[in-house]
Amino acid sequence: MVHMFNLAFEPMDSVQVAFDTQKKVIHMLEVDHDKEKSLSDLMEQAQRHIVERIKHYGNPCNEVKWLVYDLKGRINEYCEGQFSAVELAHPDVYSTFASKIKVRRLQFNTTK
Repeated sequence: MVHMFNLAFEPMDSVQVAFDTQKKVIHMLEVDHDKEKSLSDLMEQAQRHIVERIKHYGNPCNEVKWLVYDLKGRINEYCEGQFSAVELAHPDVYSTFASKIKVRRLQFNTTK
């Protein structure tokens, strides 16, 4: 089951979150950001907000994978303060966010 919600915290205006309880993956789609900081810059703050929202599904802190979908069309796994690239075809990628990432990649490549 995937639980979806929107998250906003200072300075992030909007992050779409999908928590896949079966795969134990938290997907974070950056929708808009402050000009000086991206979601990647604010991961620890975002994680605290998300864990607070989903704590009634169990304690996910040590159990889940965090995938970040950014505004430039990249997907990265966040683990212990480090980011590593994830391919669009990876089985943990959330298909709803993957389609948005494909569009972002096209837009980003045409505006370079």
